[in-house]
Amino acid sequence: MLYCHVRWQHSVWAAKAGVRLYPLCYPTNQGLALCPGSPIFCFFLCDRSVLCGERVLVIAALRCDRLLTCMQEVEIKFRIADLPSLKRALRAAGFRVVTRRTHEMNTLYDLPGSRLRKRGESLRMRLYGERWTITFKGKARVGRHKSRLEIETQVADGVAMESILKAAQLQPNFRYEKFRTELSDGRGHVVIDETPIGTFGEIEGPPRWIDSVARQLQVRSSDYITDSYPHLFLKWKQRTGSPARNLLFADIGKNQKRATKNKISRE
Repeated sequence: MLYCHVRWQHSVWAAKAGVRLYPLCYPTNQGLALCPGSPIFCFFLCDRSVLCGERVLVIAALRCDRLLTCMQEVEIKFRIADLPSLKRALRAAGFRVVTRRTHEMNTLYDLPGSRLRKRGESLRMRLYGERWTITFKGKARVGRHKSRLEIETQVADGVAMESILKAAQLQPNFRYEKFRTELSDGRGHVVIDETPIGTFGEIEGPPRWIDSVARQLQVRSSDYITDSYPHLFLKWKQRTGSPARNLLFADIGKNQKRATKNKISRE
């Protein structure tokens, strides 16, 4: 972990060192800036003075080579009623499996007072098979599709990273799991997510491509879902009255069995 103050006047020196500073967002008192260049990236905590060109506080610098991705994620979800038919349609549209059905466990972390959630942001640790990743997602812009900033990198030791997050006062506040299959046609991705509350598809790529693929899969625009899995879980809880706190197979199954027993006893 690297802590230092960098004066904005030193940007010329940074450029000579092969480091370029790109502020991603700082419309309020705090924002996130990314420093790409060679194999080094940095996360910056920017106060309003950066707008006046005074300073940037570097809070982390990690060597990542090509493990970091920073992109504007554009996607939609849809419910899958007939999985075999969908798989046939995907093959006919030229999609091939990139990752076979793999278990995925996700944990969302937040600051005290749920500050990330209140800003519409999230910080997620994911274990996909044996691969750990950490992802920051910015506030979503929702229209026909959902679009949001996504910064993601692989993590060598997920358990150690979780300890670091907790030491920095970030606490786990929601867990969700699913079995995911990833497919691609070379331009974008379609994933099949088998969750405890149903099976969903996700189409991610350029907006026009998303609509084109959706038509090939016979998914109408009225069937587009822009909710995240935590939001889908909350809606499911409201419909079912389930006391489950996390979107986990064990929790959902346990509560469904309990509800069934209660219903039988009342009858």
